[in-house]
Amino acid sequence: MHRFICLTFVIFILGTVNTSYSSPVQQEELTPEIAKKIPPFPPVGLTAVYTNRGVEISWKRHALESVISYEIYRLTTKKRLVHIATTRKLIFFDKNGKCNSTYTVRAVNSYGTKSPHSPAVTVRATCK
Repeated sequence: MHRFICLTFVIFILGTVNTSYSSPVQQEELTPEIAKKIPPFPPVGLTAVYTNRGVEISWKRHALESVISYEIYRLTTKKRLVHIATTRKLIFFDKNGKCNSTYTVRAVNSYGTKSPHSPAVTVRATCK
């Protein structure tokens, strides 16, 4: 009996919602000036595989994003991220990559706005 009363109360409240409400605040149009300030989402699914010729880094673009390039970064022994390359592809081969190298990637949109860094990946399990 108690559940029936609660359900009836919820239906009554939902039935009285005013659906003709409009916000007094004007919705701002997305102008190029505003769009430039919105960073793209970072790439996802970053992987790094060690080979005897270097490290192959690959990733996927975020499903909601349209980007023109990607910046690849490697973590140095002094714990600094260093930009090592820019590419339009979803894969990069680092000839100077070593076992235990750590990488991250940023997406760049058509306005030149950069995404946050992707989660880092370290080459470990594939080292020989």
